[in-house]
Order: sequence, then structure tokens, then C-alpha cells
Amino acid sequence: MSFPTKRVPEVRVEVEQAAPAENPVVEANTTNETSLGAKDITVSLPTGATIRSVVALARISIMNNAATAQKIDLKLKVEGVTLFSQLDVVGFPAAEGLSAGYVIAEDASDEVTAVGQVVTVEALATLSAAAAVRFQVEYFLFVSYTTG
Repeated sequence: MSFPTKRVPEVRVEVEQAAPAENPVVEANTTNETSLGAKDITVSLPTGATIRSVVALARISIMNNAATAQKIDLKLKVEGVTLFSQLDVVGFPAAEGLSAGYVIAEDASDEVTAVGQVVTVEALATLSAAAAVRFQVEYFLFVSYTTG
């Protein structure tokens, strides 16, 4: 008995990142929604690659820069589409200098569809009190693809 052979494409993962120099510290001091800095990331894959899936990741460093209690809402948008939106995901007591890190990872396969696409990724924050909180965000795209 013989079985037909079938070639299974090899899946590879490429990590695309906004340049670290493009990740400045953003200080928020309002209860309005504040952009933590939108970044453009170009999807650079080999010629003939087919995108299978994409995960957008934002690594957010947060420091309470005032002795004010805070509850912080966070959002992640990819190509203008909100993929993550949660209330009160980070909280600080009324103490200056406390810090935290938060990572958001969401499926962005519907938003990132083409090799060479320039993808806009943006994190946003809303504070519960109008006092200084500093943010720094690093953005990544994890792109799974096949070739051939």
C-alpha cells in the first residue's frame, strides 16, 4: 500500500519592531484618553511569502510620577481598529515613583494582510486622576508566514 505524499509548507515567524529610538517617554496628566505614541512598522518578509497570522504586542512601562492614587485604562489599536480595551488594568496607591509593566498581545491577522504593508500600532491610556503618570511603549508584530 502506498500513501500519497503531500508537501507541508514550513511556517516561519518574523518579528518586526518599531525602532527603539522611536519610543519616547510620554507623560499623561489628564483624565482624557492619551495616545502613548503611534508607531508605523513595515512588514518585511521574503518575496513570495504568504502571511498566515499576526500578533501585535505592546510592552508598556508605567511610572506614577505623583503621590496620587491611579486606576489606568489601556487600549491597543492596530490600523485604527481597537483590539484591546480594558478598564482599571493597572492601579497605583497614592505614592510617587511606583512602577509597573503591562504587556498586551492581540491577534491582528485581519488588520495585517500584506507583505510591505506599513502597519500603524498605537497604545492609549486613560487615568482616573489628573496627575503625572509616565509611559514608555515598545511595539512588535509577530508575523507567521509560509513561502513557496
